[in-house]
Amino acid sequence: MDSLTSLWPLPLGFIAGIVAVPALFRWLLLLLASLGKLPRDLGTDQQRPRKSGMRLAVFHPVPWLLVLGLALGVPQLLTSSARAEWLWFVAGAVAAPVLNGVLVYRAVRRARAKRRPDASI
Repeated sequence: MDSLTSLWPLPLGFIAGIVAVPALFRWLLLLLASLGKLPRDLGTDQQRPRKSGMRLAVFHPVPWLLVLGLALGVPQLLTSSARAEWLWFVAGAVAAPVLNGVLVYRAVRRARAKRRPDASI
């Protein structure tokens, strides 16, 4: 029964993963746009991030919050008496983007299958 009571951080980690991963990817797009390394066929002109200065990408809070969270979180995880709860939180944070990736992959495959002409005719 004790293992069930340590599962409460799993949904919190799932929510954290859903919130943190898109922010990280937006920062990566901003960094690639500031370096001029985005592919030409990436979305429309309105969807592409604007070319901005490198200062905006360097001073953006997402990478600094990630580094700070890892620097403070990993030692806390290793020395905490609530180690199982932290591990469930991390499992939820990792499971959220993986599940989102699988769902997006399936949706893209279905959309491509619908666009393909029927080969049996």
